[in-house]
Amino acid sequence: MELKSLSRGLDILLAFSDGAPALGLEEIARAVRIPRSSLYRFLDNLERRGFVRQDLLSRKYSPGVALFRLGMVAAESINLVGAAYPWMQRLADEARESVYLAIREGMDRICIAYIESPHGHIRYWIKPGNASPLYAGASGKVLLAYLPEAEQRSVVASLRPARLAPRTITGKRELGRRLREIRRRGYDFSREELARGTWGIAVPVFDPVGRPVASLTVAGPLFRLAAVKVLTMVQLLKATAGEIARDLWGGVRARGARGVRRANGGRG
Repeated sequence: MELKSLSRGLDILLAFSDGAPALGLEEIARAVRIPRSSLYRFLDNLERRGFVRQDLLSRKYSPGVALFRLGMVAAESINLVGAAYPWMQRLADEARESVYLAIREGMDRICIAYIESPHGHIRYWIKPGNASPLYAGASGKVLLAYLPEAEQRSVVASLRPARLAPRTITGKRELGRRLREIRRRGYDFSREELARGTWGIAVPVFDPVGRPVASLTVAGPLFRLAAVKVLTMVQLLKATAGEIARDLWGGVRARGARGVRRANGGRG
């Protein structure tokens, strides 16, 4: 029943278009084939949540501010991926491991782009759209660590940490210490926090006012960790995050990337 209701709600929203930006009750009823008695309830719920609004004079409905906000998030994510992808590809070639970009959505980090390792089938793999709790793994903790202090406290207070892998942080006091350490050194390094047999190193990508808009992560299987020079990997990550920020906002670099240069000394 809930899935059917969700489907009908989405049908209502999809009835709006460039050619029909505002619709009356009868027009929506014909478009989605929902009885008027049920349609009233759907529209009332959507209006209360900001997904539609009703003009008091024409009585017609149109998309609400919540849809506009989601559209802006989607547009920003698309721009972010477009700017990041070439640099992620270069990083994967240099690091010889998988690279992914993630953003925060509520209490989760969401992967929005992924470049697989050149090592073939033995690699860290994550599907774009994958969600995991902010407290588990380097990519999520980096996003959490750089939130404004009051916002970070609010998010941490709402978390209910559960063990997802052998080294998942489940204590809020320990999580707080880790977040302070991340801010101090500018990156996070995790082992088996999100999935058994894996490691990850992540840095933030900052917007012009210093907020973390994304995390950039290099990840791989644990058996290859011995060959990884962590600080060298951190330098590559910070430099790449800086290049992404520069391409997005013109001259803005991730704070952690200041003074960091690639081994070859240029953008290539």
